[in-house]
Amino acid sequence: MWQALSRLWKNKAPAAPKAARTRQSTRLEVEALEGRLLPAGGIFGPATNLAPRSPALASGVQVGVTLSGPQVDLFNLLETPNMRFVDHLCRDLFHAPADHQTITTLATQLDAGQRTRLDVLRSLTTSQAYGLTVVQELFSSMLHRPYNPQTDSAIANPYLQDLTREATQPWAPNQSGAPYTGDDVARWIALTPEYYQTRGGGTVSGWFSALYADALHRAPAQAERPTNPLGPDWLTASMVFQGQEHRQLELNDFYQRFLHRPLDDAGRTYWLARYQANLPTEEILPQMLASDEYFQICQR
Repeated sequence: MWQALSRLWKNKAPAAPKAARTRQSTRLEVEALEGRLLPAGGIFGPATNLAPRSPALASGVQVGVTLSGPQVDLFNLLETPNMRFVDHLCRDLFHAPADHQTITTLATQLDAGQRTRLDVLRSLTTSQAYGLTVVQELFSSMLHRPYNPQTDSAIANPYLQDLTREATQPWAPNQSGAPYTGDDVARWIALTPEYYQTRGGGTVSGWFSALYADALHRAPAQAERPTNPLGPDWLTASMVFQGQEHRQLELNDFYQRFLHRPLDDAGRTYWLARYQANLPTEEILPQMLASDEYFQICQR
């Protein structure tokens, strides 16, 4: 799943002239999430009728500069290591800069010890903006079309609701059991008639091949194919998306995209153990990006 996201998200771009940067920031506000988010008082919230069970963005983060009023060149205002950390982090996660007020507020809280880097990471990765980014990329990579909140909300809403349920510790079980994750969204997409027809060609064998291509980026071996397939099933999709091979692909993508190096043996062993301890990707990613290694990358 996360391998696919790397095609959407990019690292901080080289500096450009001020006018070009501010125009790009304004465009990204409108287009980065394909028009699914609307500015409301400077803070982005979903354009659907989904009511999150906690504030839309616990950190008060504003993605991008405001659409009205003077534009601010943030590149000349990042005065402290924590300001550079917040700016780099937002660009990595949202492919858009946060506004200067958000950067200053979060950096000040970090400097004062009021929040940890992990607190900031969780507040950003449990936002509606981030959740919709994940959902939209999954629909793009698996169904080759944009996410449509009018027709696809039954798949996305449980994930978006659980994502914002408790921003500081989002993965405690809720009343219905374990919370939804991005992998659950991917599995539900794989079980839709649309996926079966458009990606699988209307055959179980084609569906199985598409599932392996999306989750593992390879074709299934003959021994991995079911002997008496009856149709797409949740158990098969779960085994593929929750298997160690898929987890290693996610981890390698995180290392390449955020840490700019290959996944090493020590990292593989440590993070796979965290997965085996039932931590989902939504908790592993904040822990990884709260590391000193990533913090130092943000200072470059």
